[in-house]
Amino acid sequence: MRSQRTDSTTPEKADGKHLLFEPVALLLLSLATVGTAWCSFQAAAWGGVSQRMTNLSAASSRVAVTDQLQSYQMALLDVLLFSQHINARSISNEALARFYADRFRGEAKTAFEAWMATRPFENAGAPAHPFVTNLYQPRLLVEARSAEAESQRLWQEAGNAGRTAPHGEHVFFFCSDKCKQQFVAGPSSHATRKGAQP
Repeated sequence: MRSQRTDSTTPEKADGKHLLFEPVALLLLSLATVGTAWCSFQAAAWGGVSQRMTNLSAASSRVAVTDQLQSYQMALLDVLLFSQHINARSISNEALARFYADRFRGEAKTAFEAWMATRPFENAGAPAHPFVTNLYQPRLLVEARSAEAESQRLWQEAGNAGRTAPHGEHVFFFCSDKCKQQFVAGPSSHATRKGAQP
């Protein structure tokens, strides 16, 4: 008699345990859904930041290329004027040499005056021309290098922003899928166990 009574109460206790499964599964599924939505929001937000940094990097790179091209064009003009000045000086045409020297741009004039201070026509150790790096420093070339460095910095920040968001999103998706499977399988398996009881 005792064994029969014990056997009859065991399924009831098991049914009571199974009643908690669906609320817990629903809670886990809800948390996984909220977590997935939050991760998706963060991914979209950081993706926007990454895209904006990429655009700024591209814009800065274009500025660097433009400044560099203009700097080379101005340097070509400076070299041509300097060459004409040397040619006029070589034929002792001081008026023509002064004509060209007066038309040097600010950067070229500064470099030319520093070069002349080294007495290049008497001093064999003087620089061969004023366009060496320690004398001739084009403003546009300096700005181009600065813009290129800024472009590289923004590109690195874009990459960092792109790698920030997605971590954990796959975990929530995985959890969501597992909870869905358990939530769907739970009632059917429970009903199967109940139906299987004699």
